Amino acid sequence: MRVLVTGSTGMVGSHICKALAAAGHSVCAMVRDEDRARALHERVGVDSIDYAPGDVTDRTSIERAIEGCDAVVHAAALILFDPKRLDEMIDTNVGGTQRILEIAHERGLDPIVQVSSIAALWSPGGEPITEQTPVASPNDTYGRTKADAEKIARQMQDAGAPVVCIYPGAVWGPDNPTLGDQITTIFAMVRWGYYLSVFGGMPIIDARDLAEAVTRTMAPGLGPRRLLLAGWYQSHDDMRRLISKIRGRQLLRLPLPAWLLRLVGRIGDQLQRLGIDTGAVRYESMLIGTSGLRADDSRSLQALGLELRPIEETVEAQMLWMHAQGHLKDRHIGVLAERRSD
Repeated sequence: MRVLVTGSTGMVGSHICKALAAAGHSVCAMVRDEDRARALHERVGVDSIDYAPGDVTDRTSIERAIEGCDAVVHAAALILFDPKRLDEMIDTNVGGTQRILEIAHERGLDPIVQVSSIAALWSPGGEPITEQTPVASPNDTYGRTKADAEKIARQMQDAGAPVVCIYPGAVWGPDNPTLGDQITTIFAMVRWGYYLSVFGGMPIIDARDLAEAVTRTMAPGLGPRRLLLAGWYQSHDDMRRLISKIRGRQLLRLPLPAWLLRLVGRIGDQLQRLGIDTGAVRYESMLIGTSGLRADDSRSLQALGLELRPIEETVEAQMLWMHAQGHLKDRHIGVLAERRSD
């Protein structure tokens, strides 16, 4: 199949391009900057790929890029938390999703894959998330746009469009050009040598497993589907122990009450409104991180015939990539640095 991919210069999109090409599909990436995209794809190891100039905010460029394609994977999203840029996020994350999905359906593409997020389904105190969990009502800027985009995708599914909604957990792994809040925060603690211990945790999916899952959806005629790819749940203490084991050096445990981190998040929100970038210090991220986001993706994994690689492999790959890129030094990754030098 010839597959159009949006968001191909992000971590998820670049791995999807690689997996699709490896499976024998013809990949066309819609990009704003071909030279930048080509350089990134060469580093990731995408052997064969075509490029189409375009942007998800521009309907005409989407129509040109999608010409001659059999399927589309929409993985583009703007990840911002600044309320002042809400209009920009709405146009990209919500409007972009609507344009891509509608044009693909008008042109008869099948499947039409929408890479959503588990964050679009999570509500505080709710039951474990499954692929059929209703769309939530997040409070943060990014979460709201992902939820609104998900509503558009589900409306099209209800009308019979062959839209495949995929809900990944936190995505980790190698070749990660856009480090997210969670990874940045966790490995800041690794650099400090101590790990904040609070109640809560997050499911983590390897980018390579997610890409393989997307590749396995590339069959027409199966209709609308919803697939949860949450990954392995890791509590904060689980992650501290795992990173300590991988690097052969213990991270000190620093217990903190969840309410304190949530209060810090509230302060971060106020600073954001004043135009001060606080990164991951936001109430919504602190609430999710101290609530224990649970999910059950067993039915989706069974439907795809997919077995996830061990979480240790994913975390080790993430650490090695960050070391290679200069985000972590030898002392931060311990015995991994010795193995790399051998």
